[in-house]
Amino acid sequence: MKHILAISFLFLSLTTLSQTIENVTFQQENDDIIIYYDLLGEEGSTYDISLLYSFNGGQNFQGPCQQVSGAVGQVEPAYGHRITWRATEEIGYFTAPNFAFRVMGNYTPAPPHPDPNHSDPTLDLPADMVYVKGGTFTMGSPESEEGRGTNETQHRVTVSDFLIGKYEVTFEEYDAFCNATGKKKSDDESWGRNHRPAINVSWYDAIEYCNWRSQQEDLEPFYTINKFSKKVTVNWNSKGYRLPTEAEWEYSARGGGKAIMFGNGKNILDHSEANFDASGSYKMNASRRGTYRRKTVPVGSLNAPNVLGLHDMAGNAYEWCWDWYGTYPTSAQTDPQGPMSGGSRVLRGGSWGSYPQFCRIANRYRHTPTYRNNNIGFRLSRHY
Repeated sequence: MKHILAISFLFLSLTTLSQTIENVTFQQENDDIIIYYDLLGEEGSTYDISLLYSFNGGQNFQGPCQQVSGAVGQVEPAYGHRITWRATEEIGYFTAPNFAFRVMGNYTPAPPHPDPNHSDPTLDLPADMVYVKGGTFTMGSPESEEGRGTNETQHRVTVSDFLIGKYEVTFEEYDAFCNATGKKKSDDESWGRNHRPAINVSWYDAIEYCNWRSQQEDLEPFYTINKFSKKVTVNWNSKGYRLPTEAEWEYSARGGGKAIMFGNGKNILDHSEANFDASGSYKMNASRRGTYRRKTVPVGSLNAPNVLGLHDMAGNAYEWCWDWYGTYPTSAQTDPQGPMSGGSRVLRGGSWGSYPQFCRIANRYRHTPTYRNNNIGFRLSRHY
């Protein structure tokens, strides 16, 4: 039997702000050619993917290929897409030392952000919470992602439905808790309080706030806190307020698990849409130079929510998660809650002082649960 000889190939890595096709590889399986690629794209947008081929090293392309199956046509952003091209059925057997492929994508912008509660109008949601439909996604980052850390190993994760805050908890909300309980208010660094995110808040401070708000709404508190030993136990059946798990946070920041880099729903970080260190010193290819504000801004004031309606998922203040920090598992997980113990709790999202690479969705930071800093706040979550 004759075999296809394809010893070179090309791919198109688009340079628009909305779409990138990366990590294109191929292999020959008998008379078929299998092509793999990653599609990074804006949440809610449409991508029409096609495959072209060339016999002269990419000088002239033909196609699009018709005898194809898999991730062609309408494709959503994700890692590890696969196309099967039945090459011999389409063009017969051939030998071509300069054979080349091109993966093409036509982009249609996302429609305006929908009402985040529209997916289920019967939900009686608090005004500051968003319903997130669960699903399965790839957590972590591909090895090719700019600014990637070694602790971001990709693995498949399934999360159940849950609720998450539209905004980081504000000083206005946190101060009400302090006034009611006699707790000392956290320092605002003279930047202002009211609608700015509450900062200088430890992990323990955050879960105490969660329990207090649960009590205000006659919900069973999620946490039981031993004030002497600092031991915390949880009731995973409670509908009370809590911190999101690390997996829930990333799934939300990805707009429901999409393969994107930043919590504004895009693969580019712009100072007009996120509060981070946008000075030129640490610019990435995936970021733009701009204003470095050097302090927090009021939550939602940049008006750049992701497709779920979540604001400031990149920058402004790091956000505490439930999980103890640990190495990612390599196997698939369902509703992971992190290691059973540890020395540091997970922080996500980057802050006003973060370089762009630390504002990537997949970036992981951590600190001891008693630690407070002017770049750390939190966001609420609840079981649905």
